[in-house]
Amino acid sequence: MSELVVGILGFACIVALVVTLFKSKTMPSMAFIIFLSILGLILVIGGYYSIEQIGELIKGGFKSTGPTAALFVFSVLFFGIMTDAGMFDVIINKLMKHVGDNVIGVTVMTALIALIGHLDGGGASTFLNCSSGHASGL
Repeated sequence: MSELVVGILGFACIVALVVTLFKSKTMPSMAFIIFLSILGLILVIGGYYSIEQIGELIKGGFKSTGPTAALFVFSVLFFGIMTDAGMFDVIINKLMKHVGDNVIGVTVMTALIALIGHLDGGGASTFLNCSSGHASGL
């Protein structure tokens, strides 16, 4: 029975996070901190977990997602600076000369940019390349 309750509480927390984020009621970092802290408090008060177990869950979460989060943060900073500096404008303008106003061509060029960007194995760089291309008009 307790696993079912923990599952329902976790699902309710995810729904609350998604609704709050989609309605732009708060910053994402604050939403994650507040909702997950409340969930942890409910689980400790309800006797489902101890404070030590919650701490171990938090450590495990940081251990598994920390490197990816750090990569994503630095990728956002790097590509944001490069976009602001206009580094991608030259590449995108040359590609647009070849493609023109052809929608299929733009789609293929975006896929090629993502393919080249993904050669390093980083999904974050692929996402940011596509986002950069979309924001720049590609």
